[in-house]
Order: sequence, then structure tokens, then C-alpha cells
Amino acid sequence: MKITKLINLEILKYKDNSLVQMLLLFFSLLMPTAIFVMKNMQIPMLPGANSYFSFPQVWEYQAYSGSWLSFFFLGYLGVYLITSEIQYKTMRQNIISGMSRADFFKGKVYIAVLISLYATLLFFISTAVIGLLHQDAYDLAEIFEKQAYVIPRFFLLTFAYMIFGMMIAYLIKKPGLSMFFYFSYILFIEPLFRWWLHIKLFGQSKWIFYYPMNAIEDLAPLPLYKYAENFSPKKDFFVLLSYTEAASISTVFVIIFIAISYYFFNKRDI
Repeated sequence: MKITKLINLEILKYKDNSLVQMLLLFFSLLMPTAIFVMKNMQIPMLPGANSYFSFPQVWEYQAYSGSWLSFFFLGYLGVYLITSEIQYKTMRQNIISGMSRADFFKGKVYIAVLISLYATLLFFISTAVIGLLHQDAYDLAEIFEKQAYVIPRFFLLTFAYMIFGMMIAYLIKKPGLSMFFYFSYILFIEPLFRWWLHIKLFGQSKWIFYYPMNAIEDLAPLPLYKYAENFSPKKDFFVLLSYTEAASISTVFVIIFIAISYYFFNKRDI
């Protein structure tokens, strides 16, 4: 099937789904406003910056706040897009009705791309508006100064969370358990494995930062941590992956997530 037809089929499935609508609505409402929570939390600003909201630092602070929204709302949505098909047996019905497994699978990947593009567009518009409203004089060069490809990084981060959520759903199938494992792995399991078992077995080295969720998080870290990285060579201590490393490792893991998902989707009975 053509890409447009597969995307249209996915849109038709979920356009009246209240949970999908709620997740996208909350993401859309919170994306432009989440950055203002930082001010109330008194999160430190970058040295030399007098505001979270002016260019160029607004790009990084908005990406960081948006990364939490992508992790929660859009990662959740990634899990739901698969488990709902299994729960309501629409996945089986699609295959019985003549859709190939490959087309069904591609449709899910395409809708994840579309949602990630929407999230990235919302990130770009909201960041530009916030920045323009918080400084009196500006030019185009200043708006995009030192933004370090933050727009494609935000797209990759969002897409990675969705694809990871989909992979968990393909592996576990059960909605509640899939959701529990998605959040548990990111918040507890991987950090525990990295900071306890990895160090215990292999010692501390830069390899500890090459785990999938850590690489994805380093696509849009708290900007102050990136500033601290400037001092790491003197102390032989790494705070974050570079943006190039984070993007490369995240891309590799996204491909692995897709491959694992497709393998189990093809091998298992639906």
C-alpha cells in the first residue's frame, strides 16, 4: 500500500478515540507552557543568560521541558497504538481482511513519524513565539544562533520514545503491563542497571552513557549539564554525550527497536 493510504487508515482508526485525543491535546497545551514551570522551580540558568526565554538559550530549555512531555504523553501513545489493536482484536481483523503484516507494521511506523513531525512543528512554533515575545530586538541570525540542530534532535527524541513504546507493546502485548514496563524501564530499570550493575561489573567509563534511554535523553538534556561538560576533560569525568554521539546512538537504537518489533510481530500469533 502507498504511504498516504496507510497513514489515512491509521488516522481513521484513531480520529474519534478519546484517549488519543486527550494525549495529543494535553501535549499540545503543555508544550508551549511547560518551560515556564522552570522559573517556579528555580532551575539554574546558563552562565551569562538573563532569561530562560530569550534566544538562543530558549531552544535548549524548551527542548528539555518538551522532552518530558514526549516521554510521558507520546511514549504512552506509542504503547497504546499497539496494545489497543491487540486488546480489541483489530490487528487480527486487519490481517484477516487482507492487509499484509508488513503494511500493518509500516502504518504504525508512519503514524509515529507523523505524530513526531507534529510535535516537532509545535516545538518550533512555540519556541519561536516565546523567544520573540521575550526580547525587544532580534534578527534571524540571532534566533538560530547556537541552536545546534535542536529541531531534528527533538524530532529524533520524540520518534525514539514512540518507537520504544511500540516495541514494548509488541513484546508484552498486555496494555497495563506494557505501560508499566515502559515507564519502569526508563525511570528505574535502566538507571539502576547503569549506575549499579554496570559499574560493579565493568567500572565507570564513558560506556555507561551509551545505553538507549540515556542517549535519547542526551538529545535534549538540561542545558546546565551541557555547560558542565566543558569542565569534564580536566576531571576525566563525563556528564553527557555530545549531541553527535547522542544522535548517532539514538538512531542505531531506533533501528534496533524497529527490527525487534518487526521480528516479533512476524513470528508471533496474532
